Amino acid sequence: MTIDFSNGLEHFRTDWPKNAVDGLIGLKLDFESAEEKGLFVPLPKSEPDRSKDVSRIKTIRNRLANLGYLETDSGRSNLNDELRDAIRSFQEEAGLEVDGWVGAEETWPALQELVSFETPINVPRWFKHGKPIPALRRAIGLRLFVLGLTEKKPESVDLDLDTGFETFSRIWNILSPAAEDAGPPSSNNMIWIGRLFDQDGIVERLAGAAVPFSTDDLRTIHSLVINVTKIELWLMGYRVRPTGYDLKAAVPLKDSKDDLDKFDMWMRSSSVTSYLRIRKNLTLYKALYRFWRDRGEDKKKARHLSLNFFDRFHEFFDLLASGLQTYDAMSVKDRHKLIEEKLQQHLDQVPTIWTNLQRVRNRIWDGVKRVWTWIKSIVKKVIDFGLNLSRLIYNYALGAFSVVSNIFESLGEALSLVTNRYLKASDPNVTVFFHDGDFDFKVAVNSLADKNDVEEICANLKHQMKLFLFVCHLMGIFISVLQTVLKTVSASYVGLVIALVKFRSEWQRVKEIAVEYRQVFQT
Repeated sequence: MTIDFSNGLEHFRTDWPKNAVDGLIGLKLDFESAEEKGLFVPLPKSEPDRSKDVSRIKTIRNRLANLGYLETDSGRSNLNDELRDAIRSFQEEAGLEVDGWVGAEETWPALQELVSFETPINVPRWFKHGKPIPALRRAIGLRLFVLGLTEKKPESVDLDLDTGFETFSRIWNILSPAAEDAGPPSSNNMIWIGRLFDQDGIVERLAGAAVPFSTDDLRTIHSLVINVTKIELWLMGYRVRPTGYDLKAAVPLKDSKDDLDKFDMWMRSSSVTSYLRIRKNLTLYKALYRFWRDRGEDKKKARHLSLNFFDRFHEFFDLLASGLQTYDAMSVKDRHKLIEEKLQQHLDQVPTIWTNLQRVRNRIWDGVKRVWTWIKSIVKKVIDFGLNLSRLIYNYALGAFSVVSNIFESLGEALSLVTNRYLKASDPNVTVFFHDGDFDFKVAVNSLADKNDVEEICANLKHQMKLFLFVCHLMGIFISVLQTVLKTVSASYVGLVIALVKFRSEWQRVKEIAVEYRQVFQT
């Protein structure tokens, strides 16, 4: 983002507050610095010469590897030929424009829809001639694996998906025997596919499970329960990964002839001593324990709830389901208020946001809804930013960063439009629009010019003036936000983050202006 509107702003110093103009120029420099350092990088529409957005590139690579378009996830953040080829393969199988770049219009949203746990999926979109297209088949295979319903991640589109769906349907009916009929479970059944990709719906199902279960039923559902638990904890920022569940995995016990698999930790260990021997090797146990401690439980209660998880797993999911309902009921104003409160309480920690995020990769882009739930409904007290608040503030600010970046760019063009003596719409052979130093505008029309050409140029000028007015309205909102921020902190990275968050609180006004001037975008 290289924007030069400083000279143009000089014309407005007499009408605008001096600190607003200086602050705007300073903030523009902060924007450029933040983007150059890779702190805030809006997704370009086309492939850049080099990408500073390390986290997003790593996420793209990870998701394509999980879908089977790459043999392995190298973890690299560079755009090499291997990654470009994988992107093209995904675009071809997803029915998207094949350009080798994950742009904001098509490919990134498609990856979000097929891989993210929180992005709603439009199942019919991914069907052709009554069957799922290859990209959806891969995504189904990945989801079945991550939920513990199959043993392998997708390596190609030639997968046995129906076996996984049959297991899923058995579990679905065990959790709620009065389940509504959705027809035979298969990879061609849109209702079952929708259920598979509805993470919130699965949480609600587990929360309302018809307990108690028989031992046989527990053995049927245990893999799904464990993996949904891992997914939810991962989305909330805990140190556990949704890597699927290997039913053959075993953890050896000292002084025992038997090996207990991870499921047996909850199913058939004979004593607490047996639990304690293996818990240090079980990441999931540690994440559960941390969760209950964050919930406000003492060490003894948190240990009990974690060790006896399978006896009371529906309570864990009931808590999550209630939190998700609270999230849905929160207004935009309430969310903004919560974020602003945390920012004001911990201004000194704002510079650590990016440091916190550098280690979480695609959790920056997935799980934001759960973070709201975690902060609002689960955690009793947030002492500092940590990982989750950093994720929330970053996502909150990045959306505003992209909008304001476009505003800055448009402002530069708009100021150039009116501060240059000859307006951009002019054509010396047809019509010239110009003004003197006092901004008295004049029009000179070539008497030999074609009438249609004159009308076209005038229409173009009218369009530019509408755009200028639109940008001025948006910038007026941002300057009012900026003045408020400058009363609290000076222009800096902290000021940038606070300004962006405050600007998000004006979203409704921005939307109203966008609707008012929507004809600008149509043309």
